[in-house]
Amino acid sequence: RDHALSRALRACRSQLPGAAALALGAGQLQRLPEVLTRREAVARRYGAMRHRGVLRLPPGGERSWEGYVVGLPDRVSRDAMRDFLRAGGIACASPMWFRSDPLTPRPGLSRFLETSLALPLHAALGDAEVKRVINRVHRWLQRYSVEGIAKHPQANGDIF
Repeated sequence: RDHALSRALRACRSQLPGAAALALGAGQLQRLPEVLTRREAVARRYGAMRHRGVLRLPPGGERSWEGYVVGLPDRVSRDAMRDFLRAGGIACASPMWFRSDPLTPRPGLSRFLETSLALPLHAALGDAEVKRVINRVHRWLQRYSVEGIAKHPQANGDIF
């Protein structure tokens, strides 16, 4: 038992941040209220998007907005929207921070990950950039409704 505890403690010690990382973090901590306020403002603008019932938007309310994740009807739609946004120079990805230990059952997590897309959300995102993301999403939705990339059910809220 002592050997296992010793190994665990050594592993923790090797993962502690260095002095430079701690100094950087302390500087960022002072800006935290400003950062959270800006992220909340970006999330509100995303939340006001016209989404034609295709996207599932996260519920509003108090949160840290570590990411703004939209749900799509299926993986084909998610991949098509991701590719369309990336072609326009907009960074987006599957919300990987929700991944968990594969041995721990998480009902619905696989479906959530394969049908969800994280839009850019950070405090340095300017108003013009947010508008560009929203406009690109609107263009994709218009293409989606015209071309019928996939048959989409009405948002049913079962993912968020």
